[in-house]
Amino acid sequence: MQLLSGLLEIYVILIIIRVVLSWVRPYPHSAIEGALYQITEPVLGAVRRVIPPIGGGLDISPIIVIVAISLIRQLLLR
Repeated sequence: MQLLSGLLEIYVILIIIRVVLSWVRPYPHSAIEGALYQITEPVLGAVRRVIPPIGGGLDISPIIVIVAISLIRQLLLR
């Protein structure tokens, strides 16, 4: 369970990095950014299909995924 919890924590960090990069560099140009997109997009895209961006394009899928992962980690560590 510790291993899975650690992997989920790493995934949250990857999502946060992706969000920050989207503010700084809106179009991925490097292999690292492309890999980051490929790792995180399957989950973020699935959430985005259920809850589309709101207002003027505010994407809340990273927040939803991070909260869900936090809840899962709490359940695993009990």
